[in-house]
Amino acid sequence: MHGIKTITTLSILGCATAVSAQERPNILLIITDQQRWDMVSALHGDGYFSTPNIDRLVKGGFSLDNTYCANPISVPSRWSMFTGESTAQFGIQDNTAPVSRKEAFLEVAGSRSLGALLKQAGYRNYYAGKSHLPFGEGKTPGGDKAINWQFDHITKDDRLGAVEASEKFFKEHPRDGQPFLFVVSLINPHDIGADKLVIVDHPNPEKSPQATKPAGINALTYLPKIEALGNDYFLSDESGRLPFNYAPTDHHPQSQIFQKSYGSYSELMWKKYIWFYHRLVEQVDGEIGRVLDAFEQSPYADNTIVIFTSDHGDMMASHRLAKKNIMYNECQRVPLIFYGPGVQHAVDRTTPVCNGWDLVPTLCDIAGASVPAHLRGVSLWDYICGKSEAPSREYLYLEGSNAFEIIQNGRWAYILYESAGNPAVLFDLENDPGQMHNLAEDPAYRIKMEELRTILDGELKDRGLILTEDRPYSISGLVKGRK
Repeated sequence: MHGIKTITTLSILGCATAVSAQERPNILLIITDQQRWDMVSALHGDGYFSTPNIDRLVKGGFSLDNTYCANPISVPSRWSMFTGESTAQFGIQDNTAPVSRKEAFLEVAGSRSLGALLKQAGYRNYYAGKSHLPFGEGKTPGGDKAINWQFDHITKDDRLGAVEASEKFFKEHPRDGQPFLFVVSLINPHDIGADKLVIVDHPNPEKSPQATKPAGINALTYLPKIEALGNDYFLSDESGRLPFNYAPTDHHPQSQIFQKSYGSYSELMWKKYIWFYHRLVEQVDGEIGRVLDAFEQSPYADNTIVIFTSDHGDMMASHRLAKKNIMYNECQRVPLIFYGPGVQHAVDRTTPVCNGWDLVPTLCDIAGASVPAHLRGVSLWDYICGKSEAPSREYLYLEGSNAFEIIQNGRWAYILYESAGNPAVLFDLENDPGQMHNLAEDPAYRIKMEELRTILDGELKDRGLILTEDRPYSISGLVKGRK
């Protein structure tokens, strides 16, 4: 694959310590919610946040630093992470799932999801924390309900309850020779969604209905800190900096929708948003530290592969936008780190991969499980262990709430929207990493546009998808706040 094989080596470790085929490794999969790829201080530290516990995995493992989610919102992203399947093919393009497809969801969950495939290979599966997967045990779509999906669900609690359950698991789980897959799914930094209490000058935040929810309660703990620090602190560089791509993209066909959905925040409000997001990243890093401490003190530390990732990112003031469900790198790119026996110690900052398409084949490869032939993802395992070159594919195909995308050779990002006239966006990620300039209307890129449209049309045809011009588009927006 042209131009995407650069690897920064942290240290050298061969595969001599890889486990034998007779002793299949356990797998610990840690998932956060709404954590961007650049919120790992060992990889992108700027002094404004610190993730010492995730950094432990970076320094001892293999980081894929150009990882995309399949769809930048929780339910579709997690659907792809646990199935390797398209979101649009199953009608999951926001945080709901169509009831009319319930039987199809249950069939996938029971027979060819990640849990089902590893269970068929002899693994026992456990889950602690947020699921956000459709149906499962017949639950309503789109909710944080405990669902089976071929897992023993230890707890629904996606905060300290999941951490405590993980500590207990590693202390008490019997060594019976049967390998396990243990998923620990933590909610933060998703609590940025409580920004109404933290950023907007709410007259009585403690009386807001939101304050009764865990996220609201968490936000209220930070509100006094924000008030104590004062506005001068936030307006200075001491609190953090606005992103380099703070300005809107020029000639973006969705710009009016973005403005309508997100309202008008002042620079002061954005600075508070960024500061709060950093604190939530640090909070979940502390929780991950407790999980890792328990794991490292357990008898499973020498025969377990640890994977860390997130379901999607957050705009965090880039293009003066926030939250998720937008086809920009800030929403789409997430951390993906592997750690454990046989894993080489390196950072690959360039090879495009997708935790949605590629996680199921990779974990099946680790476990010696069969991978459904129809899945489009690739196993990254031999590459992570230094046994092969980077996966060779010309492009990544990605999906969104009302858009489809091709990332070609890690450079060209072509996005086609399901709105009137099917407008397109083209970014040159090599020369415009902040996605500031839409090249779609530039005659110099007409041939490239036609090439990428042909590729995308082929992907849609292969999946039986029909492009529309009126796909409903919903994003969780910011309230219009005071200046």
